[in-house]
Amino acid sequence: MMENQDNDLNRTKNKENTIKVLVLGLDNSGKTSLIMSHKGERNLMNYFSLKPTKNYNIETYKSSLNQTPIAVWDFGGQKIFRETHLANLKTYADSAQKLIYVFDVQDKKRYQVALTYLKKILTRIKEQLNEIEIMIYLHKYDPGIEKDPDFNKEKIQNSLIPNIRELMPKNIKYEIDKTSIFTMFRKSTVFMNQID
Repeated sequence: MMENQDNDLNRTKNKENTIKVLVLGLDNSGKTSLIMSHKGERNLMNYFSLKPTKNYNIETYKSSLNQTPIAVWDFGGQKIFRETHLANLKTYADSAQKLIYVFDVQDKKRYQVALTYLKKILTRIKEQLNEIEIMIYLHKYDPGIEKDPDFNKEKIQNSLIPNIRELMPKNIKYEIDKTSIFTMFRKSTVFMNQID
């Protein structure tokens, strides 16, 4: 396992102009779907056949916007993998430019678990936070969801977002976005911490 991890790190470390992105969150939060959508995957059947990510996957591809190479580390969010990811996170975060943390806004029963995991991640890489752009995705904020009687927009606005902001160090730049893969990938910023 360690040898494979070393090979993976060397494969993505210091490749000229390659943007290294870490994507973390709980299981079933939609991390792999987000990556597929960002890559431009349009065949919806490929989304329905997804299996949970085991440990982590690394995909390297070129951005559809400007052809910049991107190495995306997609970390499985199952409980059995989270502690291993946390134990090795400083190493994984080495030379990373972005960290995307994905919350499933439709999984309101696990908001606290997701917040706790985010806090542990931020604690593990606190020395590297000034070097990594942090993006928090409130994912599965799908078209029409606000009309669903089971969806609680107020809980997101009045509890989840303030709890996220409270966890985030005040001296780092980050943003919180609502995201959906429907109507192709879409995001809208709900908060951005600007630092001087």
